[in-house]
Amino acid sequence: GVDLLDCTKERSNAFGVMYFEPGAAENASEDCLFLNVQTPCIVTGKGLPVMVWIHGGGFNMGSGSSIAYCPEYLVQEGVVVVTFNYRLGPLGFMYFPAAGIHGNMGLKDQRCVLRWVQENIRNFGGE
Repeated sequence: GVDLLDCTKERSNAFGVMYFEPGAAENASEDCLFLNVQTPCIVTGKGLPVMVWIHGGGFNMGSGSSIAYCPEYLVQEGVVVVTFNYRLGPLGFMYFPAAGIHGNMGLKDQRCVLRWVQENIRNFGGE
């Protein structure tokens, strides 16, 4: 069978430094690799511009779902906005080759999202 995923609710944030944003600590999980695609309601018949937002935070904190990034204005102006989470802190950037941990998994998460956007954004009205 096919499993359906309810995408109407925001998903978990990555573990990292818990910063001063309401609910950040309560919503942290290792199961955090999600992306958000927000599209305008209008259908133009041509591909819309796309902005991929990679959140800051020094690779230790932050979330693609942060209320600080508020993509609504861009979406109202006809832009497809993609935000996402990536692994943070030790889960994303620990380097310990003796244990087979080669680091930079957070950057690899980012690269994976950019490839996904290139291959799939047309399905969401983007160009």
